[in-house]
Amino acid sequence: MSVMAQAQAIAAKAGNYICLCLGARGEFFCIECEQYFCQTCRISHRKANVSKSHKLVEALETERKDCEMCLTKYGGQHFCLDCSQYFCSNCKVIHLRANVSKNHVFTDSSDIEKT
Repeated sequence: MSVMAQAQAIAAKAGNYICLCLGARGEFFCIECEQYFCQTCRISHRKANVSKSHKLVEALETERKDCEMCLTKYGGQHFCLDCSQYFCSNCKVIHLRANVSKNHVFTDSSDIEKT
């Protein structure tokens, strides 16, 4: 885990979300990148060709769960409805490649918390 990722994990555990620029509080969370962004970085993220279609939500709307496969802290942004487990993006791909779980249905973990 990089130093920046460690700093973000520690801050998130304390309820303080740090932007990638490490200079501001992360007010927004990108579901695809699994990263926090301040207002300035959010605008840049939305303009970049690679990430302009990414879904950004307010950081306070995210109740972050740990990935139950790799145990990444606060990485469980995807919920498997068949297994009732949280997965990070990488583990979701691995889970769907396995013959046993290739037809499992996922939803965003934020959708689970609203029900």
